[in-house]
Amino acid sequence: MRSLEGLTDAELSCVLLPLVVAMRYEEGLGGGLGDFLIRRAIACPTLAMPLFWFLTVERSSAGGPVAMYRCVYVYLRVRACVRAREMSCESGDLVAISV
Repeated sequence: MRSLEGLTDAELSCVLLPLVVAMRYEEGLGGGLGDFLIRRAIACPTLAMPLFWFLTVERSSAGGPVAMYRCVYVYLRVRACVRAREMSCESGDLVAISV
């Protein structure tokens, strides 16, 4: 994990898909790789969108529900909805967002 911490956002985006696939083999819900990807996606929105879609595709092709994928996927989806609500409140717009 230490070697991943040193990657720039651009370098991480180049290896994001293989990392998402590697999450399939992590044990439990508190996997280090999933936590790492969440932290980096929150810190860098340009990583969050591809991570969200990679997880969406991987989740549908993983051959069944995988707890870590579901956990990270739901977290990012909820986080995106909360962020969208914050932005709509700041701009004064009222929008309906489904989770």
